[in-house]
Amino acid sequence: PRNSIERIYNIGAIIFGLLMFSSFLSTMTSSMTHLTKRNYQKRQQRELLVGFMSDRSLTLRLKKDVFNFLARPKTKTKRILLEKDVEVLRTLPEGLMEKLHIEVHSGVLEQHGLFGHLLFQEPTMIHKLCHHAMLERALWTGEELFRFGAQCSYMYF
Repeated sequence: PRNSIERIYNIGAIIFGLLMFSSFLSTMTSSMTHLTKRNYQKRQQRELLVGFMSDRSLTLRLKKDVFNFLARPKTKTKRILLEKDVEVLRTLPEGLMEKLHIEVHSGVLEQHGLFGHLLFQEPTMIHKLCHHAMLERALWTGEELFRFGAQCSYMYF
């Protein structure tokens, strides 16, 4: 720097560089702290699970199945959005929610023989069924919807 303007520019550039570097360092430190905390929590949960299974003397086969399920690859597949995921829908008036439920659920019911027939014979009943009795449920890969020998309490489409 040969004059005061160049000196001021250099000082400004150095200060700006220091601020950017400290910001970068802070971000990296925060990320590492978050990862460390997450890994600690996972390890702690695994130890609790091992203790739970050991205390109850679970069979080796069941332990293996539990660990295999928990260790399965977590695919980043996009899960379908459910009504309960969209909070703003809770603010809609009842009449609008009923119309929404009819449009969402009647197509599914129409594919079933009995309900498809009733949709044309008794549309009011099917509309009430759509609004009051139908719910959405999404399953993750490996999650069971039915189990052999379990009593059925819902109808799934």
